[in-house]
Amino acid sequence: MQKFLVVSYDDDQQQWFWDYVAAPTAEKAAAIVCRDRTNVIAAEATTVKQLRDMAHGLEKLTVHRVAAQYKRTVEEA
Repeated sequence: MQKFLVVSYDDDQQQWFWDYVAAPTAEKAAAIVCRDRTNVIAAEATTVKQLRDMAHGLEKLTVHRVAAQYKRTVEEA
């Protein structure tokens, strides 16, 4: 078993949820949340290591760089 942070979205309530789930895989963790939160339209599971890596990467970036990346992403969409 692994620990996951599962982020899901309930379209009816227009609300995001963050749940801690223990499961053997990320797919099963997301499936558990989708099963238990019947109104969510999608769920994504992330391991503790992935969270640490994301936080470390973000920590290394300047605010200017984050803003520039976001702007470019929005313009490409």
